[in-house]
Amino acid sequence: MKFILTFLLICFTLSSWALSEDAGTTGFAFFKLAFSPRAAALGYAFAGVANDPEAVFYNPAGLYQLKEKQISAVYMSYLEDINCGAVIYSHPRSDNANTTFYARFLTTEETRTESDEQGNYLGTNGTFGASDLELGAAYAHHFSSTLNVGATAKFIYESLDSNSALAFACDFGLYHITTNPKLHFGLVLRNVGIQLSSFTSSNYDEHLPVTADLGFGYRANSKLLLAADIYRPLNSDFYGRFGIEYTFHQMLQLRLGYKTDATDWKKGADGDALAGFSGGFALNWQKYILNYAFLSYGDLGLVNQISLTYNF
Repeated sequence: MKFILTFLLICFTLSSWALSEDAGTTGFAFFKLAFSPRAAALGYAFAGVANDPEAVFYNPAGLYQLKEKQISAVYMSYLEDINCGAVIYSHPRSDNANTTFYARFLTTEETRTESDEQGNYLGTNGTFGASDLELGAAYAHHFSSTLNVGATAKFIYESLDSNSALAFACDFGLYHITTNPKLHFGLVLRNVGIQLSSFTSSNYDEHLPVTADLGFGYRANSKLLLAADIYRPLNSDFYGRFGIEYTFHQMLQLRLGYKTDATDWKKGADGDALAGFSGGFALNWQKYILNYAFLSYGDLGLVNQISLTYNF
């Protein structure tokens, strides 16, 4: 078992370093968005926790922890009047396996501007739309008391005005319970795939936003959960993500988080100090769980997420 875990960790590390060889801009940016108020409130440090239906976006291997059928609906109010949402259905197949299906979307509308051949502004002419639709399925398998694996297969369709593109990608995850049962960790490689069609007839090859993630979850006691992730996008450096969850009552949980990859949001204004901080709460009532989170983008504003989960 130690050999397997060591081998997977080495492969993860080598893959993460290799990603930088192809650094640059990526297409299908919708893959970069994360849907989950709980994870958002924890600063997106969730690869080593991954114990609710929305874990399908963070570490599919953790889905084995779900022992009941659950359905979750998520809504996110993003910047610039961009609306996003998701529906996730998780179905335990046995004590050792789980299958989860989901659909998520993004939609927005922008004003169309026109210019002459010299680039001079000529005014506006109506609006145009942009949208994304992603459909996916995940499978998690519990191999032993310490080792769990999972994978997600997903298609994404992007449209911009009258143009569109299609891609297929997979996520691969590992979830390990250490000899200390309070400490879990996860390894994830996300968005490994290919472009199936392009926005233009030139068939421009758009690289998918591949990311690598090593996450830790530590259940200090029945009330306190600590989480931390080391996260690396394809075209950037390593970043840290940190979160804390405290259960005040079986009906109420409070969360705080911080992510270090907030440099692009800082504009030299007063709100920069808050960029990257997040928080939220959960309300549990009978078979329902209501989650809410906010994430500060500094002076750009707040992103709000909310979800409702039902346990069958």
